[in-house]
Amino acid sequence: MNIARSSLPRQLLIALFLGVATGLFFGEYCESLRVVGQAFIMLLKMTILPYMSIALIHALGELTPGTALTMLKRILTFLLLLWTTTLITIYCLTLVFPSDSIPSTFAALTGPREAPPDLLSLFIPVNPFHAIANDVVPAVVVFSIFFGAALMRMPRKMRLLDHLSTILQALVKITQWIVLISPIGIFAIIAVKVGTMSLGQFDQIRLYLDVYIAGALFLSLWMFPRLVALITPVKHHEFIRELRTPFLISFTTANNLIILPLVMQAVERLGHRHGLDKRMTNDTVESAVPIAYNFPTAGNLFAILYILFLSFFYGRSLDFFDHLTLNTLSFPVLFGSANSVILAVSFLIDRLHLPLDGYALYIQTMPLTRNFQTLLSAVEISALTVLVTFSTQRRASIQWRRLAISVIGTLIVGALILGVAVLVRAKTRQHTPVFSRMELALPEKTIIHHPGEPRPSPRPTGTLADIRERGVLRVGYNSQNMPYTYLNRQGNLVGHDTSFAVELATDLGVRLELIPFEYGQVIDDIEEGVFDIGITSISVTPERLLRVRFSEPYTESNRALVVLDHRRQQFRDLAKLQADTGFTIAYTVKSSTELTVRHLFPLATRVPMGHIDEFLGETEIDAYAWTVEQGAPWTLLHPDYTVVRTAPPMGREYYAFAMHNDSSELQEYVNYWLLLKELDGFTERQHKKWILGLDDRPQKRWSIIKDVFHWVE
Repeated sequence: MNIARSSLPRQLLIALFLGVATGLFFGEYCESLRVVGQAFIMLLKMTILPYMSIALIHALGELTPGTALTMLKRILTFLLLLWTTTLITIYCLTLVFPSDSIPSTFAALTGPREAPPDLLSLFIPVNPFHAIANDVVPAVVVFSIFFGAALMRMPRKMRLLDHLSTILQALVKITQWIVLISPIGIFAIIAVKVGTMSLGQFDQIRLYLDVYIAGALFLSLWMFPRLVALITPVKHHEFIRELRTPFLISFTTANNLIILPLVMQAVERLGHRHGLDKRMTNDTVESAVPIAYNFPTAGNLFAILYILFLSFFYGRSLDFFDHLTLNTLSFPVLFGSANSVILAVSFLIDRLHLPLDGYALYIQTMPLTRNFQTLLSAVEISALTVLVTFSTQRRASIQWRRLAISVIGTLIVGALILGVAVLVRAKTRQHTPVFSRMELALPEKTIIHHPGEPRPSPRPTGTLADIRERGVLRVGYNSQNMPYTYLNRQGNLVGHDTSFAVELATDLGVRLELIPFEYGQVIDDIEEGVFDIGITSISVTPERLLRVRFSEPYTESNRALVVLDHRRQQFRDLAKLQADTGFTIAYTVKSSTELTVRHLFPLATRVPMGHIDEFLGETEIDAYAWTVEQGAPWTLLHPDYTVVRTAPPMGREYYAFAMHNDSSELQEYVNYWLLLKELDGFTERQHKKWILGLDDRPQKRWSIIKDVFHWVE
């Protein structure tokens, strides 16, 4: 077979499969092809906005006001049909969602979310040229609609329309040239994606991804083409065959904007083939496609599926009014491109009082879902354009002979999808938070005294010479302080500070002995000689400096408030909280947080507690003073709560190793040791693993060239 002489759709399919094969074979070495894919997308986008704007102005300018109004009514009618079909599908898919999952990411450390979309800036073109330069597509379309509507009533418009027609022909020719190299661009894009993406990051949301992909394919390949075949003379397979090129490009590039000219040309060919008036068909298509692109597309509406999944994922049931709010607010914020959905999801999560972690989780899903999202949107835009084009020329009516096949086929395909999804759900394993799964290999001869057990007798000194002479480093710890020192799901002592204790004992060449303490007694224990060094996020304070020695700080933590998730917006403004005499705040008794609370909130009602777990279920207390790094893992176990960083910030806690006042040599050794650990990367690795919840092992993508043939390391 001569590939060069093959049809474009066949070349695209060959490029797709070659890209997959290349990505699997070369793995991460395909990264060098990324620039080729980016260049291809940039070339395609080069003519899109001018083409869309001029085509819309030209099409509307040729219409009469009455014809334009009729076309707009038809667009809205068929949009309503497609939206209704999409929403019914989404709610049917939610039947397979479980309600007992637990989130497992440290999303609270990712920082504040972006603001919801500014609809005024999105749709009102204050400067049309700025909108074109910055790809603000809705604003460009609004400007073009106004221009075209004004042109309808101009008496001497034909000369301008002729010039616009010539420009459109030139832009179409440029697009056709660029499309000729699309197999190369698609090959590069797919090779990079397959070669560099790791599926392990999607484990905890595998069921959602399976349901999302199944639903998107059901609508793209079956439901929307069946609606076209049911209402117009265009058959199911004819619709897909004629539009397969823009569909393939949309799917592989995850970009709908660049395929709009191709959709216009394909729908125009369909209309001409079925005997529609050529000029009227072209005007309708050139008006309908830009308008359809800027309304909420079916792919964008699948954000609703994610919000519904999130409610199950966190065990949050949505009542009737929540569903009404979700569906009412979704349409205004889901206008525009696939990227706009990111901000819309943030806005919807906030309005429905869902956990903040859900936003970061959505970002994780995008490498897989975005291609199917853009495919679904491309199919919906095409289906809408076909329906409007044929109905405008009175060629749209229900094809009764196809109705039975459509209904039976839809029931069978839908039942198969739901059945498979239920089986997948049955095999989906429960995921525990990442910090609960973390492991730390303790040296074989490590001695661990657990809380509640008798502690060893105090020893009067804990100098460096004493430690080396007895061959044991005694380290005090508190096992209830994630992620610094805590017990994992196997009951083993792990954590950020535990890893430092293990490393220090190893470098000293002595055994490690771990002795539990309570924060209210830690300074007394050090003075009495119960242990040589105290770890577990012990803050440096002026009062403590008078009684014990501290090393240089080895890490720091941002002060924050732990509050009920749905009330988080009430605690952003620090000045407002400080002036609120009705504010009630809890803190850990005899901790550095107690001093912070007294200093920052002198007017508040302050409630001492032994541990943050006592804060659970408290309705009379507004917030618990803690730190971001400690609160993040705790809120994963209790998703009704979240961590809030105030503006301006409440400051930081500096953690250091605490030692006896007579241990000046030990203090000097530990300070230099900490410097060495920072220089060799140990400190950064522990921060990424225990604080950020990232796997400390290097992530390498599997590839045939490396893992099968072993040709490269």
